Amino acid sequence: MDLPPGCSSAPTRGYALGRAGLAPPLDGASQARRIGQTAGVSDTRHVTHQEPVWRDRTNYIIQVDLEPHGMSQGTLEQIWARTDDNERFEVCCLPFFTYGIALGDTVMWNDSDRTAEVVTSSGRRLVRSVFADREDAHASHEAFHGSLVATGALIEFSGSGFAAIDIDSDERLAAVMSVLDPLNEAGRLSWEWGRE
Repeated sequence: MDLPPGCSSAPTRGYALGRAGLAPPLDGASQARRIGQTAGVSDTRHVTHQEPVWRDRTNYIIQVDLEPHGMSQGTLEQIWARTDDNERFEVCCLPFFTYGIALGDTVMWNDSDRTAEVVTSSGRRLVRSVFADREDAHASHEAFHGSLVATGALIEFSGSGFAAIDIDSDERLAAVMSVLDPLNEAGRLSWEWGRE
């Protein structure tokens, strides 16, 4: 599967965030040493979050292997998180490709195999949508984004056509589906559960 806009390749495994945000970029070996890795770091592709919805809570970025989620080998999603003990991580973004994790969940992260397991559910759900046509996505983005914002849902976009949408209640789900369903029925957009 091709990576959407907003994805990059970089030789890194995880990031500790300081008050001013990410530390300056380091080469792969230096980055690995900084975060406690001793093994070599290979070239990988990263799905990144440009505007995580709870950016202000974040102090760490974990990386989750997306191969078990249907992506090609070597593709990782960077999940913005909050931790006080480097063992449990509160998810502070809306996962674009990782299934079974939603905003506010607490996960245990295994850096060795880059997996995250939910240990405490936030009770939130996650819907993802993608436009069938890039030109339509670009032309419709502003109106589509505005319609989703009007529902009160928290949203993250990867490019103009791929959205991850936080569902915090049945009422919010109904409002979001009133935006998605007509586009889906017209064949312009598909949607799926990231976590039901």
